[in-house]
Amino acid sequence: MTIKISLDEYKDLLACKHELLALQSGGVDNWTWEGESRRDYINNYVNDDKYFREYLQIQNGQPIEDVDFETIAEYEAQMRLELQEEENAST
Repeated sequence: MTIKISLDEYKDLLACKHELLALQSGGVDNWTWEGESRRDYINNYVNDDKYFREYLQIQNGQPIEDVDFETIAEYEAQMRLELQEEENAST
């Protein structure tokens, strides 16, 4: 399976990767509010995207409390793949 992204999006992903690596090497996982910040981000993502909530139910009935960044990434990758398939089918 291949997903195409723009060069700008790829650069953004690389920048985010390196920023995260820098934070991790600086001990971000030991910050007092690190866990709460992650959970707040995930809760906001879940609450702001009704299609994501539907995706969770369709996939495996995954409880919202079990959502993590990997789940969000899988969802966004699946949505991108479906969009590309639709675009390819229309051409």
